Amino acid sequence: MGGKAVKSQVVRLRLTEVEHARLIAFCAERGLTPSEVLRRLAREAGGSGPTFDGETRIAIIELIRQMRAIGININQTARAMNAGLVPSNRQLQEAFGQLTALLVDQEALYSSLCAEMRERANRVTETA
Repeated sequence: MGGKAVKSQVVRLRLTEVEHARLIAFCAERGLTPSEVLRRLAREAGGSGPTFDGETRIAIIELIRQMRAIGININQTARAMNAGLVPSNRQLQEAFGQLTALLVDQEALYSSLCAEMRERANRVTETA
């Protein structure tokens, strides 16, 4: 979610007139381009996870920034404790353990979102 990735790869597809009309209507209802809709579907099918917009996107970017900052602080503190620069404190160690567990839980939650979206894409593309 950091910098903007360069979109250099092109995928071509052919649609019937009806499929195209429905795609265009779908896009218009959501204020999205066909490229963006198809890109989002490709992200889901490829296991890259959901695409977020607006306030949700801003909140997730901020959450990721905060989680990285917490991780950096945990690592710096652990290094200082291991080097003997900070006295070892059982309560502090337990608190860092809990924070680390929360970070792992957040990563697992995002991974499950990615897996859920991929499974949905699998169901949609199954042949009868």
